[in-house]
Amino acid sequence: MPEKIPDPSTWTGNAILDALPEASRVRIAEVSERRHLELGAILYDVGDRLTHTFFPTRGVVSQLTPLADGSLAESSTIGRESCVGPTSILMDPLSRRRFEVRVAGEALAITIEDLHGVIGSDFSARNVFMREAQASLHTALQLAVCNRVHSTRQRLARWLLEAQDRTGSGPFMLKQATLADSLGVRRATVSEICSAFAAEGAIAYSRGRMRIDGRDVLLAAACECYRAIAAAAPATATCASESNDVDGETLRHQDHSSRNNVQPSR
Repeated sequence: MPEKIPDPSTWTGNAILDALPEASRVRIAEVSERRHLELGAILYDVGDRLTHTFFPTRGVVSQLTPLADGSLAESSTIGRESCVGPTSILMDPLSRRRFEVRVAGEALAITIEDLHGVIGSDFSARNVFMREAQASLHTALQLAVCNRVHSTRQRLARWLLEAQDRTGSGPFMLKQATLADSLGVRRATVSEICSAFAAEGAIAYSRGRMRIDGRDVLLAAACECYRAIAAAAPATATCASESNDVDGETLRHQDHSSRNNVQPSR
């Protein structure tokens, strides 16, 4: 008997959710909400109680780790290949990091209780989340090496490639100050490298609007970590890239419009 083809109307654009068995995907769609992620919004700050898990379908969220001097350093970025928030009942109920939107986008939000209700009754779903946890650990270790041994040019190319993977082929809003903060370097350094990439035909940048024109140039400039991190993603994550252009109206969950926008903290 031929394998049943998943219903495209249940695809979300998030690799984790799209790797779930269709029954679990439908259950999550019924209890999830679509949220617009505003640029600069803080999903969780240090010490916040974790109430929801966010599954980005577009955009970039930065995971910032607090330091002793009160500053924050980017330890990783999260997009539609992963999620923000707990996926296990064994996780700390309080956030130990800040999660801030670096590139605006959208996410599906589900309460922790509802998510555990789905995972707890579906062994295959638990396996998907276990694979994602392994991939996240690999990414963290790879980035620790990357930040230590690779040049700013290499890391900036990797960051831009990952941002494009998470937002699609079109332009996106990204300030050079944000890039500098993410990479832990001076803004002047980012400006110099971006100017060089523009001259090489890799990017077009104007007034905070970034467009990737020469992906091949960025691939040549990026360090090995870009491919290593991509290779560590769960094999089933291809569903997300294939459904990148799925119309949001096909998602089977409620759109609560503006009241579910995640906006910058004041």
